[in-house]
Amino acid sequence: MKNLLVITCGKDSLHTKWNNISLRSFDLCLLVYDNTDFADLVSSNAKYIIKSENSKWHNIYTHVPYTMYNNYEQIGILDEDMETTVENINLIFDFGKKYNFDLYAPALTHDSYYSHSQTLQQKRCDFRITNTVEQMCPFFSVRAYDKLRPEFVASEYAWGYGLEFSFENILKSEQGKTIFGGYVGILDKYSIKHTRKITNRVDISEPEINFYRRRNNVKRPGVFLDYMIKGYKFPST
Repeated sequence: MKNLLVITCGKDSLHTKWNNISLRSFDLCLLVYDNTDFADLVSSNAKYIIKSENSKWHNIYTHVPYTMYNNYEQIGILDEDMETTVENINLIFDFGKKYNFDLYAPALTHDSYYSHSQTLQQKRCDFRITNTVEQMCPFFSVRAYDKLRPEFVASEYAWGYGLEFSFENILKSEQGKTIFGGYVGILDKYSIKHTRKITNRVDISEPEINFYRRRNNVKRPGVFLDYMIKGYKFPST
């Protein structure tokens, strides 16, 4: 497998509902933050199951080391409350590889809970080139992941609030293209549903967002430069 999908998860993780796990084009890494011993078919086919009790991005930084992720071409990070399918994840990885994306994310369905309206699916597009993507379910080329990985634990909280600023600043992707020459964007063709209401831990989110703002010298409001930098539709679709 050339792709790695990492899920930080507990007993209610939606990955256990996937079908057709044998068709996956990715290895699965489960970072389990509670005492769940997953016995479902999907989890039993995971390449890595690791107990991890710290914050989300601290767990990812710690338990997905260089010796693991360097074996792959692309790495995806998925929250446990994202509703999708094996087939859809395969297509997301395929798209990123085919079109030379360094940082990308599936759009959210319109019945999703969301923080940024820019992340909602735009059906007139197959994908949009953007300056960054939300940290809820980002996908990376391994070269971008390697460059961005230290930022996962730059904040003392390591929950990821404001990581989007570092994604853009380090990759220099304000115009939708990275220092490596790859693209950054939202994939409207392959959407995903965020199923849980977003709980804003103000005691963590506000200081962490402010930390990443200062760290990346961000003066403008919001995370994204525009509603859309540029949208694309394939001629055949």
